[in-house]
Amino acid sequence: DYYFECERTAWTTFFPPLDGKLVLKTDLWNEAKGTEILQWAHGEGARVVAVDIAFDTARQARQAFGPRSSLFVTSDTRTLPFGADAFDVVYS
Repeated sequence: DYYFECERTAWTTFFPPLDGKLVLKTDLWNEAKGTEILQWAHGEGARVVAVDIAFDTARQARQAFGPRSSLFVTSDTRTLPFGADAFDVVYS
């Protein structure tokens, strides 16, 4: 709970309102292990895209996220499959 609150505070302090924003998170370890900050961001209206280099971590995060509309992919952050300026917010 403490870690989630710290992340939520960072998001609300440093990011614009998330409604309608396309968000990229560049690792999924915390989401896979229960922090659920991306679920919160999705609840705030963000469209969420997230990448992790480890297939198992991406799979666990996808399972934790559930059936919500999201895109979790396995990729190296040095070669992301997205165009320049594709995201409104990038978080790691």
